[in-house]
Amino acid sequence: MRQILPFIACASLAFVAQAADSWEDLEITIKIIGGGDAKDGEYPWMVGVMDRTEPDNYYAQFCGGVLIHPYYILTAAHCAEGETTSSMNVLVGTDDLDSGGRRVNISQIIIHPQYDNVELDYDIALLRLATPVTDIEPIDICDQEDWQLEGTLARIVGWGQFTLDETYPSFLQEGDVTIRNFGQANEDWFNTLTDRMMPAVGSGGTPDSCSGDSGGPLLVRRPTDNAWVIAGITSFGHECAVESPPAIYTRVFRLRDYIYGYIYPDFTTYAAGYNQFALGADTDGDSFNLLEEYGFNMSPNSGQLDGLPDAGTIEIDSETYATITFNRRRNMDDFAFNLLQAPTPSGPWETLSLGANTLSTTTLDANTESITARASNPISEAAYLRLELTPTGNL
Repeated sequence: MRQILPFIACASLAFVAQAADSWEDLEITIKIIGGGDAKDGEYPWMVGVMDRTEPDNYYAQFCGGVLIHPYYILTAAHCAEGETTSSMNVLVGTDDLDSGGRRVNISQIIIHPQYDNVELDYDIALLRLATPVTDIEPIDICDQEDWQLEGTLARIVGWGQFTLDETYPSFLQEGDVTIRNFGQANEDWFNTLTDRMMPAVGSGGTPDSCSGDSGGPLLVRRPTDNAWVIAGITSFGHECAVESPPAIYTRVFRLRDYIYGYIYPDFTTYAAGYNQFALGADTDGDSFNLLEEYGFNMSPNSGQLDGLPDAGTIEIDSETYATITFNRRRNMDDFAFNLLQAPTPSGPWETLSLGANTLSTTTLDANTESITARASNPISEAAYLRLELTPTGNL
């Protein structure tokens, strides 16, 4: 299924944009040429979108995507168009199509309702997984417009065509491209681009994405911690390894509210109130990221989390147990708190039932409650408690 794409370029590689008279004359290819092998394990959230009926991962992969939530993959709408949950699944946990990883089935395909399969506007889709991926940290979405301005160095990643003679790699490829001037790119594309599109390409046309890279990420660095965040989704281009017109990526920032509306509907209202959406970022320097501050029902701008968490002990049947007291947002469906215990700060950590180990719950206000929980083992066996806030997928 390697080359089953909505549009496949059949013109000579010598054909250039300047020879075209209109947008329709540009043969569209969903198009990493000019890159190299990715660093092993650098992109753990990268997934292959696969033909479910083909058992060989190398031949099954036809698009890319990224894990943005334990239950959700972000990819291009054109990768999901015409597919069903029986015809596709995703490969997670490997850089090599010939080795490792595992297939995860899809329970729902969500294509943006305004997706235009001619001009590829709103080229974005979410794939809801049948079972969550809990052993891989999802990637964050680009949270600021100025992280992706013209001239920004970005990175593209994928298993797509990596030579002009239509050969495909088994190992994940990476390449650095530059985000280009939108106005010039729009002229090159006969004024058909929208603000949901982002042009990017390497100098002289390489590196560049190519067939099979569709749906994969265009990445930029988050200045606060230098972490990769996803700014674009590989969407379309004219041929491969050409500088003009440049390849086009779906501008994820413009569709951020749509994405979060599906995967974090309760969190979205909170985040919008502060105009902050970067889940993994600690914006006020208090060591808690936005996801955690939402769960604790705190302002992301305060620089502190009052009353969180507070360690203590309790005597039960002549045994001493470690306790932890923390605030939690009431009626929260997007996330769940997990309670873990360990004999030392370095572990090993054992997950407990928070409900079974809760000693008391006190309502503080309409949105906040205080929880006190204990370890299930005496302090001699479990002196440390830890909280983890994890997405539930119960939407």
